[in-house]
Amino acid sequence: MYRRLKREDVNLIMLAGCVISRYNIIDLDEVASKSGLPVVCLTYNESKGIEDAISRHFDHPEERLEKYRRLGTRSSVLLRTGHRVYLRNAGIDDSDARGALDAFTLQGGVPEPVRLAKLLARCASSRVLGRP
Repeated sequence: MYRRLKREDVNLIMLAGCVISRYNIIDLDEVASKSGLPVVCLTYNESKGIEDAISRHFDHPEERLEKYRRLGTRSSVLLRTGHRVYLRNAGIDDSDARGALDAFTLQGGVPEPVRLAKLLARCASSRVLGRP
């Protein structure tokens, strides 16, 4: 999507989660490398991770587990709004990632680009499914 936009004003990729639909693991280093942009991936709840679930649901989980482990541990960050988030990042250090999150979080704990993306996705899926 970033490449198709051909925008020079995009300076950061912000993701809500590194794992999509429970088991599709995003390689943050690869996204940062291929896009040439820093990547910040955030979640909102502390958790012990998904290694046990991966091991239970896949006959040969080794490759998926390795990809998950390469994500590393999440850093706990207290935003200026007083909300705590957990982040992983590539191509940007924790301090600069926190600064970006603070700049984009007007209230609560969800940065505006992530909040807006969720709203747009919900609206688009409603139209596809024929819901008002």
